[in-house]
Amino acid sequence: MKGEYTKYDNFRWINCNRWSNAKEVDSLVDHLVQDIPSRKKDGYRINMKILILDLYQSLLCDPEQYLGYSRNDNSYTKTGADHPYIKNSRVTFDYLVGCIDHLWGKGVIRNKPGGQFFNGPKKVSSFAAKMRPLHSFIDLVNTYHLTPEMIGSFIEDEVLILRDKADDDGVKRKLPEPKNKEAKRMAKIIRQYNILIERTHVDVDVECMTYNDRDLLVAQLADMDVSKKRIVLRLSRKSVYRVFNNGSLKQGGRFYGGWWVSAPSIVRKYIALNGNPTVELDFSAMHIHLLYAKVGVNYAAKGEDAYTLEPGQYTLSNLDDDRDLNKLILLTAFNAKTPEKAASAVFDELRKEEKLYQFQVRDHEPIKAKLALLKKKHPQISHLLASDQGRDLQYYDSCVIEKVIAHFTNKQIPVLTVHDSVICQVQHAEQVVNVMYRAFYQTAEELLHIKVSPTPKFTLAGHTLSQLKYQLRYVPPTGWFMNMLRFTGINRTYNGKVSDTIQPVLDVKQTSRENVCSESCHCHVRLTGKLKFTPNIKLELKKRVESSTNVLVIR
Repeated sequence: MKGEYTKYDNFRWINCNRWSNAKEVDSLVDHLVQDIPSRKKDGYRINMKILILDLYQSLLCDPEQYLGYSRNDNSYTKTGADHPYIKNSRVTFDYLVGCIDHLWGKGVIRNKPGGQFFNGPKKVSSFAAKMRPLHSFIDLVNTYHLTPEMIGSFIEDEVLILRDKADDDGVKRKLPEPKNKEAKRMAKIIRQYNILIERTHVDVDVECMTYNDRDLLVAQLADMDVSKKRIVLRLSRKSVYRVFNNGSLKQGGRFYGGWWVSAPSIVRKYIALNGNPTVELDFSAMHIHLLYAKVGVNYAAKGEDAYTLEPGQYTLSNLDDDRDLNKLILLTAFNAKTPEKAASAVFDELRKEEKLYQFQVRDHEPIKAKLALLKKKHPQISHLLASDQGRDLQYYDSCVIEKVIAHFTNKQIPVLTVHDSVICQVQHAEQVVNVMYRAFYQTAEELLHIKVSPTPKFTLAGHTLSQLKYQLRYVPPTGWFMNMLRFTGINRTYNGKVSDTIQPVLDVKQTSRENVCSESCHCHVRLTGKLKFTPNIKLELKKRVESSTNVLVIR
């Protein structure tokens, strides 16, 4: 189990990209640096402004949250556009750490300096220093009339992160952001998307969670390998970026950064966009379909389940468990370099999840045997399994998601993405599904040279009419459809089948909440408050001593 949980574990890294031109902020900065014993006050003013703005933003989100920062001067060399993390060239070790120590000495912040220790004869590891504002900081903010709207950015946040291949120590060095035409195109899409999401109220209605989902979340928290079972949802973290690997813009490329990406799937069911309930739409067996597309096959046309095997020596008595194990083996094999490494990774995952007994796995043998059977089931792509295809597959699915993001950003309809799934407002679900289909097969055609043109399934007459108007330039008389409904009683939903004209496509699964918001919870209060920075939500497991039962605490 991980070491004892402390209050310092609730932290985020300092953001040195804060800036403001507000005169109130300048007045507070002048007050704080006036008694610093140095003639170089301008350097302290700049770094003090960055510091107090980030402390203020952290305070707005969570008074208990700490900010992590480095006290190693090597972390501040060559700050600016080419620095991995600090893009403001005016941030320096002497000035920033000097400002932190000055606030610490004045009793404005609580500070825990970091340190270093040797891990073997060569490596030197460190733990970060951490700080947070105290009540005296709040008094200063109120005295100088700072408001959340005064917190801005010095330069645009980085949206494309390119990492090099891992070195001998397993470290992937961060490379400068590419400046070519393709990189600029991708960056433009993300920046426009981030502007839309910044204007969107992205919240989560966990207080209205069903009893069944609460029980499932309690079980997940109980399995966490930490002494204090806690998940922190930092709702103000909404900007996304793409991460590419191996020094190539065609390796990886998935979207990260938004708080929802790392949130448990149970929690994501309760996400609300601008106060509206959402549904999560997830491509089923997407990477299987992509691998088949690489060899020119539309896997959906096979009409089979990718993870079901014929009964045999290693088949589990519980067929659902058997399918789950097969799925884990196959998905793990996508990212493994060899069958042996795939088997080892699956075994380690089962041991970590304490499921070795459930799946009757005592060693690597049944995993290897099942992987061999899965290769036999999928002969056309067997040479691609356990051959390190993971980064390629992630690039393909990120291209699909980029198309979905670009489409709905252009329409100013907010959607959230979690790798190969899309979260949208319920009223847009049908439209999103059709765009997901189109984006998948466009990507398959562009990158993998397989052509499949699925016919969109529109269930509402209004959508069908819009297609007629676009395709045939036919404009129906105004109000005819509603008049027809009123006088004839015709149901607007079309239930006919046109499956004989539609090529088989991969499935898109839906996940949504089973209840409605009570509108008496904090989610509703935050929506009406129109906060610039939404507070953190803590989901914590506490044990009742008298009954020895786990209780979910939300705050």
